[in-house]
Amino acid sequence: MLITERVLSNPHICGIQLDVSGNEFASGTLDNQPFYNTNISQGNFKSVYYSNGSARFQETTSETKNGILYAQRVTIKFPSNDEQRSLRLEELRKVKFLSMKFSNDQTVIIGRNDFFQNASPKVTVSSNEKTTEVEFRSTSIFPIGFFENTNAYGFVYEFPVSFLEPY
Repeated sequence: MLITERVLSNPHICGIQLDVSGNEFASGTLDNQPFYNTNISQGNFKSVYYSNGSARFQETTSETKNGILYAQRVTIKFPSNDEQRSLRLEELRKVKFLSMKFSNDQTVIIGRNDFFQNASPKVTVSSNEKTTEVEFRSTSIFPIGFFENTNAYGFVYEFPVSFLEPY
């Protein structure tokens, strides 16, 4: 039984990337959480700057009349005295997906709220004279899954693997 097995890692967030293209979809591999995990056909993830140790992730559930709803929240902070602050904030507001890389080499994707995404994460900003905090919120019908990189060699997801083998 899965719930009795011990989880052997306690990772930390070591990288965050944002994507504004919106081409992520559910994984098709049947052996590894096919509905929860995410593949990317033509993603364009870019690293985002944030202050060391400031990234936070939280996922909570709530009961609705239609079932369980998962709320994911990612928060980052950076200094408020950035000369490009206004442009940086406008770019952050365009995000469709957010990926977080953990210290155990696993990556999760936030923003897929159904088999295909139908709503971008909500972005809120809070600033004072020292720091700016940006919060990305997404609600989903399932918990976050891991990212499966089918795009590692520039091939799209639908490209058959058998074509890669030499004759």
